[in-house]
Amino acid sequence: MLSIDGLKTHIPDTVLDQIPDCTEKFAINTPLRLAHFLAQCAHESMDFKAREENLNYSADG
Repeated sequence: MLSIDGLKTHIPDTVLDQIPDCTEKFAINTPLRLAHFLAQCAHESMDFKAREENLNYSADG
C-alpha cells in the first residue's frame, strides 16, 4: 500500500479519503504513478480548489 501521510498538508481531506479506492481501482501502485495521478488531479482542479467543472468548451474545441 502506498503511504499518503506526507500529503496531509498539501491535499484536502476530501481528496485524501478517495485515494485508497482510486489507487486500487486504477492500478496506481507505485509512488511515481501516484505522483502523476495527483499532479493531473491538481492541474484539472486548479490545485484542488475547483468544486465543479465550468463546462466552457465545445465538441469542436
